[in-house]
Amino acid sequence: MGTARSEVRRVFLKMNQPVDETMLPVPRIALKGMQYTFPFSFVVPDQLLDSHCGHILQNDVVRQAHLQLPPTMGTGKAINQDGSLELDDVTPDMAKIRYGIKVRVTRRREADGKQAVIAEDQRNLHVTPHYVEAPPPMDDNTFVFKKEKEVRKGLFKGKLGRLIVQADPPRPMENKSHDSKHRASTTATLNLTFIPTDDATEPPKLGNVTTKLKYRTFYSTKSINIIPQRKSHLIDPYMGQYQETITLSSRALNGIKWRRGRIADPEHDSTYGSRRGSDMSDCASTSSYSTESPNHYYAEILVPVSQPQNKALPPTFQSCHVGRQYELDISLSVDISSRLKSSFNLKLPLQVTSSGENNLSAQLEAEELPGFEEFFTPRSIAPPAGMRLPSFAEEGGQLPAHMMSNNANMAPPPGYGIHPVRMLNVT
Repeated sequence: MGTARSEVRRVFLKMNQPVDETMLPVPRIALKGMQYTFPFSFVVPDQLLDSHCGHILQNDVVRQAHLQLPPTMGTGKAINQDGSLELDDVTPDMAKIRYGIKVRVTRRREADGKQAVIAEDQRNLHVTPHYVEAPPPMDDNTFVFKKEKEVRKGLFKGKLGRLIVQADPPRPMENKSHDSKHRASTTATLNLTFIPTDDATEPPKLGNVTTKLKYRTFYSTKSINIIPQRKSHLIDPYMGQYQETITLSSRALNGIKWRRGRIADPEHDSTYGSRRGSDMSDCASTSSYSTESPNHYYAEILVPVSQPQNKALPPTFQSCHVGRQYELDISLSVDISSRLKSSFNLKLPLQVTSSGENNLSAQLEAEELPGFEEFFTPRSIAPPAGMRLPSFAEEGGQLPAHMMSNNANMAPPPGYGIHPVRMLNVT
């Protein structure tokens, strides 16, 4: 019984680099044992052309996501030029995004005049574009931001109260692609509220908190027209999903103490704010306690989240065929008694952004960016005022002199767009 396999390959960015003819040997015959060097430069744009994404999309948010340059993914573990080990980006074999510089030497065949390839080679590049924080996912009921349970003294015993655990999505983890030693991190905040059945009931003892990071990769042989959700692959026969969960940390909460709620005291809060010397502190303190009940208990848990060891963190993105998302799973255990425990599991969306090196960006802006911007500046093709436009017959089919390039041999670096090159980091 045979199996069918679908595969799609798409070149989303291609730039040709002309060679300065003055650097070619004369005559154009390569001598054995002679090394030839041809310097070149190129600009990796931070955005693709609009023509790259021409299929029907759900909205403009999806289109903007598809027009961003995707990061390198699926290269596996490899040795970098500096001898360090490239981190695993947890990408399946079904999805790969690669960049490379391909060099090809050709010569014209005397028989038919066509170019024949006599040698070629390719050097792979690792490209991590600049990605900023995107809007949070909408209408995705797969995330769990709040959990509440009845806390009982035992299996068949009375209630102690109700425990509510909730959290907001944490700030994005910023990946500094230029710094191989940097580990992205962020902090998630858990807000706990315990509502006892009576004033004599004490809140339960907090056990430990465990964090897990879920890598989720979407891939499709057909152009994706939405921002996928966790169960999108179940209704789209062309879409697949690969996910892998990595445990980040597990720590005891011995140092976390419950506090009794209190009603906001304007006089106390004003004194507190003046003592801090900030009106913002006064407002924050007032709003913090204005929603609390004196009969409830409250606790706040700060949960640090760090990049896994030996794992890369490509930025959150979505292209026409491949996408990467992350999910932070937090499990909180509560000790009801010596034999009875209860757990609260939250699932939060987590974004990973990427940034380049500020010093490098400033250097590129000062040295190279003016030349690039001059190259992409719109030019008028109209003749100067009062000048008669020569005919092609008069000029032998050539352009007028004022429109001719000053240097016919040296071609500018390939690339397009007016976005600053500092928005990208190429490693």
